[in-house]
Amino acid sequence: MSVLLSKPPQDLREQFLRLKTRQDIAELLEITVKQLNFHLYVLPSDKRYTEFMVPKKMGGYRQISAPISPIKIIQRKLKQVLEAVYKPKPSTHGFTIKRSIVTNAKLHKKSRYVLNIDIEDFFPTIHFGRVRGMFMGNPYRLNDEVSTILAQICCHNRSLPQGAPTSPVISNMICARLDAKLQQLARDHLCNYSRYADDITFSTNRAKFPSALAYLSELGQLEVGKELTRVINENGFKVNSKKTRLQLRQQRQEVTGLTVNRYPNVQRRYIKRLRGILHAYKKFKVESTAQRYFENYAKYKYPDPDGYRPAFEKVVLGKIVFVGMVKGKNNPVYRKLLTDFQKLAPDFVKGKLLDSISLTEPIIYSEGPTDSDHITAALRDLQEREFFLNLRLSFSKNKFTGNDDLLQLLKVEARKEEHHDRPMIFIFDRDVSHIMREIDGTEDYKDWGHGIYSLAIPIPKHREDTPNISIELCYRDEDIMRKDPSGKRLFLNNEFNSSGKHLVENLEYGGNTRKLMGELKVIDDKVFDSERKNVALSKSKFSRNILKRVSGFDNADFSGFKPLFERIKMIISDFDSGEI
Repeated sequence: MSVLLSKPPQDLREQFLRLKTRQDIAELLEITVKQLNFHLYVLPSDKRYTEFMVPKKMGGYRQISAPISPIKIIQRKLKQVLEAVYKPKPSTHGFTIKRSIVTNAKLHKKSRYVLNIDIEDFFPTIHFGRVRGMFMGNPYRLNDEVSTILAQICCHNRSLPQGAPTSPVISNMICARLDAKLQQLARDHLCNYSRYADDITFSTNRAKFPSALAYLSELGQLEVGKELTRVINENGFKVNSKKTRLQLRQQRQEVTGLTVNRYPNVQRRYIKRLRGILHAYKKFKVESTAQRYFENYAKYKYPDPDGYRPAFEKVVLGKIVFVGMVKGKNNPVYRKLLTDFQKLAPDFVKGKLLDSISLTEPIIYSEGPTDSDHITAALRDLQEREFFLNLRLSFSKNKFTGNDDLLQLLKVEARKEEHHDRPMIFIFDRDVSHIMREIDGTEDYKDWGHGIYSLAIPIPKHREDTPNISIELCYRDEDIMRKDPSGKRLFLNNEFNSSGKHLVENLEYGGNTRKLMGELKVIDDKVFDSERKNVALSKSKFSRNILKRVSGFDNADFSGFKPLFERIKMIISDFDSGEI
C-alpha cells in the first residue's frame, strides 16, 4: 500500500466532491474496497489502535490512540485529500501549512490586553456524529453513506482520537463555523482573534477590555464573558475555566508559549536553560548530562528510565531549531547555539543544516535615489565598528520620485498575493502625514503579508522632539551642515527667521517661506549670499559626498541609523520565522 497519493491537490479536491459510493472512496485513497472493509469492519476494534497515556507537563495524563500502520496509511492519504479541500480561516494557525505558533503569536504582539482561553477536552468533544454531520453539511454536502465511511476512518471509540493523522485537519474543519463566529465577535469589539488547536486568544489596545469577552467578577475572579461563552457553547465546545488568563501590558504576555509584549520571542529562561545544557554537555559529556536532563527536567514526559527515551542530542538540537523558528535563522542567539552544538555533536548537525543559516538579504525600496546612499554609507560605517555584521541589503533598481509613487508600488505588490523568497521592505520618511496613516507609521513595521513590509524611519534619540523626520535628519545637525570643497552645504529651516533671513550669516532663503515654519526640515536649494549666489548643497550631492567619503564628509556620526537597522533585522527575523 503506497503511503501518499499521486494526484495533485486540485484533482483530489474535485474527486472528493464527487464521492458517491464506497468504491469512490477506495479509488480516491488508492486502495481496494476489500482493504477498506477489512480495516473498518472485519478487524476487531481493539486491534486497530494502540492506546497509552502520556503525562502532561502541568500534571495529569493525556490518552493517545495511535492507529496501526495500515490504518495510519489510509488516514494519511485522507489527510492529504482533506488538506486539499479545507481552506483555513485567517484566524486558524494550528495544523495549517505555512502557519505556526509564531504566526499565531505575531497577531497579538504589543497589545494592551491579551486574553487566553482553552477549550476543555477538545478532541474527545468532537464525536463521530459531529464528524459525519460535517461531511454531510455545507460546503461538502456528501451523501449519508460516504459521510459515514469517512467518519469511521477518522474516529475511534466514537470520537476523534489524539494520535491519528486525520484528527488535526478534521478538528479545524469542525471549527470552521466557530472560527467565523469568533472572528466576527472580535471585529465587533475591536479585538484580534486567533486559534491554535484548543488555544483561543483575543487581544486589543482598547482602554478597557470588552466585558463581552471577559471581566472581573465582584470577587475579583476572571470570568469569561457571556457573548464569548455563548458562541463557544453553541458550537459544541466548553471553556476550561482553569486555563483562562487576561494579561496586561505591564505583565509578561504569552501566546502559545511565546512572549508577545514586543514581538514573538522565547522566554529568557528557555535560552538560559539551553545554554546551561550545552555547558553541562561540554563539561560532563553526553551520558551524564542526558541522565540529569531526563530525571530533573523531562521526567513528566519520560517517567520510566527503562522505557523509550530519544537520543539526547536530538532533543537538544530540536530545542535549538525551535529557537531558530521563533527568532529567525539569522538571529545571533540561534546561530551561536547551533554553532556551539555543532562543535559538541558534529554528527547531528550535518552540512545542510549549517548551510541553511544563510543570510537572508532583503530588497530595500526607498522614496528616492539618495536614501540608498545614506543607508549604504551608514551600514558600511557601523559594520566597520562591528555592528550589524550579519546584515546584507539589496536595493531595488526602481527609481521613485517620491513617497506617493513608493506607496503605490507597495499596494500593487501587496495585492498580488504571491509569496516572495526574500523580504521586500518599503522605507518611508515620516514627514508626510497621509503616508504615515496608510502604513501605520509607528517606530516598528507593518507586515502586509507574502514577505512585504513597510517601515517608517525610526526616530533616533537626538530627534525625539522632532518626530516627523526625513532620512537626512538621522544625522546630527553638525553633520548636516558640513560644507563641500566649494563651500556649499545643507541648511535647516530653523536657521532662518520667518521672512527668510539667516539668523547668523548674511544669507537669505528665496523659496516659499512656509517651509521655514513648523517642524525641522532640511533646505537644499535657494539659499543666496549677498551676491545672489546659491550656496545650498543639493541633497543628492550631500548623499554622494557621504557615500564617497569626500574630504570633510569622511567622519560623520551614523549612530542615528542604528534604530533603522534594528527594525530591518526584526523584519528579517519575522520573515525567516515564517519560512521555517
